[in-house]
Amino acid sequence: MHDRLLVIGSHDPSFYTKHITLNGAEEFTSPPFDHDATYRLRVINMAPNLSANLQIGTADHLATWRPISKDGADLPSRLSIPGNAQLHIASGETYDFEFRPTTPGRLPIQVEKQPKPIQTDRHLRHPITLECIGSTPLFLTLSGFGALLRGCRTHWFCGCSL
Repeated sequence: MHDRLLVIGSHDPSFYTKHITLNGAEEFTSPPFDHDATYRLRVINMAPNLSANLQIGTADHLATWRPISKDGADLPSRLSIPGNAQLHIASGETYDFEFRPTTPGRLPIQVEKQPKPIQTDRHLRHPITLECIGSTPLFLTLSGFGALLRGCRTHWFCGCSL
């Protein structure tokens, strides 16, 4: 298996990304792929404050790939199924895909800024219920749930009377 790295970034001096780069270049030329060779594509979004869409192929003829890991953790087999080579990726995320081109040569790789968060109908299914005992202040910290909670409606219940 051959490894290929696709790093999404920015040359902007501010926190807000205006000029997207792929492997350090604003004008990116896709690397050549050997016909019927197997590649592991690692896609990393290192740009600050950037949600982006990445696609391999054209709108009429998308390539296919199989996701194999997310942020360094292997995906379970039920999530590791082949599909269109399209990805929505937020800042700080890393994905690995198994990719096997069906045609030789260069395939178009497109990256564009996602102007708005993707609308979703997914909701947090189980509200978090907090219960206070006595007069001890309660502190709750959630980390690592940004992708899960983004676009979701959350409900917090607390029976505290502080």
